[in-house]
Amino acid sequence: EAAAVGSSVGGTARFGRVDAQAAKQTAFSVAVVVLGAKMAKADGAVSRDEVEAFKQVFHVPPSEVKTVGRIFDAARRNADGFEPYARQVAILFHDEPQVLESLLAGLYHIARADGPLRPTEISYLNRVAAIFGLDAAAVARASVAGGPMAGADGPDPYAILGVARSASDEEIKQT
Repeated sequence: EAAAVGSSVGGTARFGRVDAQAAKQTAFSVAVVVLGAKMAKADGAVSRDEVEAFKQVFHVPPSEVKTVGRIFDAARRNADGFEPYARQVAILFHDEPQVLESLLAGLYHIARADGPLRPTEISYLNRVAAIFGLDAAAVARASVAGGPMAGADGPDPYAILGVARSASDEEIKQT
């Protein structure tokens, strides 16, 4: 599922005050662009495939392409400094974990665009998931939703089901 980005990067003023929903959308849009760019940079280089993956997952309105491009280019200079953006999204959507899970799935999609996940990408994704407060099952679902699994970096099927590895067949069937 794709997310719209940048639909209100500039914000909306009403009688000298910023509309709360517009402010939330602006903060989310900027955070998504920064997190996506820094995800692409996590393995050391931003590839054309990763940029295309960003565009596939996070749709940018034509009127916002230049602004989003400037934010992306500035953010992709290095992978550091993503935590404040992840925290901001976690706060904005603390009562909507499905939004956080979808965003993490988009980041997995970007990470896998240029091949199997690398240790630095896994570390980035795990740190974002921790900041978002997502449990192992949500992270496993995001990993699967983010694209095809490559080798041993795939999700744990027990985590997806939310059961212990020692669970009996009967316990698994009850989930």
